[in-house]
Amino acid sequence: MSCLAGIGGRVSGLMASAAGAPALIAIDGCAHDCATKTLQLAGFTHVHSVRVTDLGFKKGESPATAEAVQTVVRRVETLLPVPTQS
Repeated sequence: MSCLAGIGGRVSGLMASAAGAPALIAIDGCAHDCATKTLQLAGFTHVHSVRVTDLGFKKGESPATAEAVQTVVRRVETLLPVPTQS
């Protein structure tokens, strides 16, 4: 997990960390896809997106319950790279 504002501000350490990540997962709250676009505009191509409104949540109306968080976590888990065994 990292600071998206730092990516937008092109903070060198955060940019390097993001560049070295096997995948970047942006969690967007609506169809504007601000998190995804911020990462893409910074030049990252290994970005996967989760839009919570696509999971049935309504912006500004859906409470952040444990069940809601688990719904998002389950979706994110499907996007994580599978570790290779050495």
